[in-house]
Amino acid sequence: MGYEAINFRKKFKLFDEQWQPKVIAEMNDYQFKVVKLCRDFIWHDHKDTDETFIVQARRWVVAVKSAKYGQRITLTYPVLEASRDAAFLVARKAKQEVVARVRAGDVTLPAALTRPVGRLHWFTDRNGAPVGAT
Repeated sequence: MGYEAINFRKKFKLFDEQWQPKVIAEMNDYQFKVVKLCRDFIWHDHKDTDETFIVQARRWVVAVKSAKYGQRITLTYPVLEASRDAAFLVARKAKQEVVARVRAGDVTLPAALTRPVGRLHWFTDRNGAPVGAT
């Protein structure tokens, strides 16, 4: 059985409706959906299902409302990747494992995918730095 890469740009051109998820692929009883959103997205979860979100944004900044973190703004990948320099600030021991995974190249984490035009800097306190990091 062969696999075919999904071209998100082509899939998004197939429909115009907003807030109407469309199934673009199925695998092992899982459906992969895309949706066009208008305005703010209120973050939520579905306790009985696994979910993955890939955000394709044409905006530089996206507003996010989260029950856990409240209202905030998020810079999109085009902004981060167009940056001359980008930086991550990490504090707290709870983030130590995540930083280690990013530095090891774990592409399941968004921070590991950030590739600015210039340099990427990491600023951590002692608690946030991975064990053995210099």
